Amino acid sequence: MDHLSFGGTNPDGTTVKALSKGYLRLFSAVLQGAFRFAVFPKRLISFNPMQYVVWRGKKEDYDLFSDKDGDTASTPTLSHEQYLKLEEFLKKKDNPALLPIQIAYYTGLRIGEVCGLTWQDINLDKQYLTVRRSMRYNGAAPKDVQELLGHADVSTTMNIYAHATREAKHTSARLLDKVVGGE
Repeated sequence: MDHLSFGGTNPDGTTVKALSKGYLRLFSAVLQGAFRFAVFPKRLISFNPMQYVVWRGKKEDYDLFSDKDGDTASTPTLSHEQYLKLEEFLKKKDNPALLPIQIAYYTGLRIGEVCGLTWQDINLDKQYLTVRRSMRYNGAAPKDVQELLGHADVSTTMNIYAHATREAKHTSARLLDKVVGGE
């Protein structure tokens, strides 16, 4: 959409002008309608990809992976050695978190994306998976989680969800402290 919105250079070197906002709105409406129809009633796809399109203003260009300024905060990651220690620890404890952590480590998915996976998202024959949803600990709509889990009442979901979130944070912190700390 950025190429249509802001213009740019095609792979063949030709320059393309930005489309008008009116045309973009029309283009977006047609795509929204087509994908909505493909989801329901046709059921050709399971979700409308246009729901993730975000209209934004043009900002100055920047190099995403540049460290020129030196003030970019990097996200700490596990080394392969630390991962192997964690994996060994989880195997010894027969911890059910082992598989989600393995999937996250080897695919690069966020843990929330791994938690959102269902068997429909995994194709063992062709060896790929599709991320269609993400569980967000501090942002998932309680009503959505209630429906996904099949709870009759949202208060049941909230009690379990809040308790599980607090407990998961404490457990994760203790586990990483043991593994990375070398205990």
